[in-house]
Amino acid sequence: MPNRSRIYDEIAGLLIIYMVIYHVMQWSGMQNSTGMEILSYLNFFMPWFFYKGGLFFKEREMLPALQKSFKRLILPYIEWSFVGAVVFGYIACFREHTHTVPDYLKMNIYQLLTEGSVPGNQALWFLFALFAVRIIMNLCQNKRIPVVYPTIFGISFSVFLHFTGIVLPHYFTYISSGLFFFGLGFLLKDLSQNKHFQLTCILIYLILSIFSKPIVDIRTNSLLDGYYLLWPIWSVAGIITLNTLFENLHKISNASICSCTLEWVGKHSMTIYVVHWPIIMIVFRILL
Repeated sequence: MPNRSRIYDEIAGLLIIYMVIYHVMQWSGMQNSTGMEILSYLNFFMPWFFYKGGLFFKEREMLPALQKSFKRLILPYIEWSFVGAVVFGYIACFREHTHTVPDYLKMNIYQLLTEGSVPGNQALWFLFALFAVRIIMNLCQNKRIPVVYPTIFGISFSVFLHFTGIVLPHYFTYISSGLFFFGLGFLLKDLSQNKHFQLTCILIYLILSIFSKPIVDIRTNSLLDGYYLLWPIWSVAGIITLNTLFENLHKISNASICSCTLEWVGKHSMTIYVVHWPIIMIVFRILL
């Protein structure tokens, strides 16, 4: 499809903006506000990024795959985890005096081991998750294991963890969910362009959004609203709906100030992603 990379940059830009607004509202204590309710219709934003990863996934030899994914995902994960830990450490230990330095270091180690991110930059769990998912999928491809198998395992394990109440470590839950959405991105690459499939997904998304919108925190695998088993269905339907909307908008007009802005944000999404949490923390814990 012409302009497909640009379309997905624009969607990524929209969802990164959504994510920043979502986190600002969380920090503002607006979880039960009308604004948060409006935002909930795009609550599939993290599954979308896994889905996009699968959509553009290409098999590599394991060593090059490890090297590329480490450089692209784990290096910024390490660097910005350190930045976040330092910023929050200053706030917690020297400004608000809620922790001693040894206690703060213990808290960071504990959360890193159980949740896959430090409290000073909690959002970085996704980089660790995407790295793990990419390596698992690449290994499966190298071993000629069909992608459908880790995809089914991913959602099955997520469901198992949810209904058994197993919460920690969080990275079991979000890596397994990530495998599902990443695998679907790979498997639905061609089918997602079928008009009948697109229409079916749009109808499912609208019907579930109106009558039973399921909201799940993918990081903790916890149900916030609706029915858990509808969440993967609603999320995939929402992803296809959003992609279809942007694809059709491009058929009407290929250039606009809005699309150029979203494209720019999408192309710089990694930078925005890694810096936004420490900035929000500084604003709410120091400046306000």
